[in-house]
Amino acid sequence: MWVTSWKHALGLARLSYLPRYEVGESAAGDQLTFSTRGPDAEAVPLLVAGRAGGRLLLRETEQYGRTADERDAVRLYARATLALHLAARG
Repeated sequence: MWVTSWKHALGLARLSYLPRYEVGESAAGDQLTFSTRGPDAEAVPLLVAGRAGGRLLLRETEQYGRTADERDAVRLYARATLALHLAARG
């Protein structure tokens, strides 16, 4: 489910116009990658979150920049959805 709102309560939705997503953890456990499924069913990484000391680093991939034209809703909800996964993992 995608996070669609944080304002007064956590809003979760399964929206038919959004692709499936997955959040994967690196082997070392120091990064999470938010990916969606492309037209050819391959994972397309969009956001990568990692740690640097006590700070959170969020990196947008090149593919994330390309989603602006074709899948604006993905960009709208991707950060919030990844934030929920980060919070759940501590």
